Amino acid sequence: MAKKCVECEKEVTNYIPLYKRGTICGDEEDYSKRVICNHCLKISEDYAYCCCCGNDGAYSIKDLLTDEYNWYCKEHISESILETEEEDNWLNYLDYINDPSH
Repeated sequence: MAKKCVECEKEVTNYIPLYKRGTICGDEEDYSKRVICNHCLKISEDYAYCCCCGNDGAYSIKDLLTDEYNWYCKEHISESILETEEEDNWLNYLDYINDPSH
C-alpha cells in the first residue's frame, strides 16, 4: 500500500516508518502513521536513524542525540561515550597498528 512521504509528499511504496515523537528506543509498537521515503531520509535535517537501532524506523532529530559523528536514541547514547581509560586504550592501540615498525 502506498503512503505519502512526510517530506516530499509523494505517494511511495518503499518507505521507512517514523517513530512517534518522544520514543526513547523504537520498535514496531512505536511507529507513527507517518513515513518517509529513502531519498528524503538521506537528505533530511529533521529525521535520521539511530546508528545502533538499525534501519527499521527513523526518529525525529529532536529525539536523537549525537556524538558529532553519529545519531543515537536515548537508550544507545551511552554506547558512544568512552571512559577515559577505554579511550586511552583505543588511542594506544591505534598508535600501535599505525606504527610501521610493527
